[in-house]
Amino acid sequence: TISFSTVLPAVLSTSQYLRSFPILDLIFSHMFSVKIANLQWLSGVSFLIAVCGLFLLGVYREFLLSLVWLAPILMIISLQSLMGKQHLLSEIPKGDWRAILFPAVAAFLYRLLRFFAAGFLAGAGFTFLMGMLNAAS
Repeated sequence: TISFSTVLPAVLSTSQYLRSFPILDLIFSHMFSVKIANLQWLSGVSFLIAVCGLFLLGVYREFLLSLVWLAPILMIISLQSLMGKQHLLSEIPKGDWRAILFPAVAAFLYRLLRFFAAGFLAGAGFTFLMGMLNAAS
């Protein structure tokens, strides 16, 4: 839909804009580190959860709706980790959270600004609807 076609470019460009601030770059690159003892096991379990969740999405659509967005990236990260390659979360054990926090803050700001813009222009907030989710069962 047109609503979804504006979200990703807006979040990505806002993320790049946030990266232009040296203070944010410094803060996000020197945060706490998280070390995981058995990364291969966690990667395998994450991959299985993502795959099973996508298969069960048709049955438990309201409960597993967030997996529409999370499962593909979780599967990619898990497979890259299992193959020993660099992935989105590779720098977190060193305390570098930029790959996660910049897009997260950008998405938060996008949603916040979009909510206020919709409230100001239309008098109420808006919602994204995904096809067939609200269909009668």
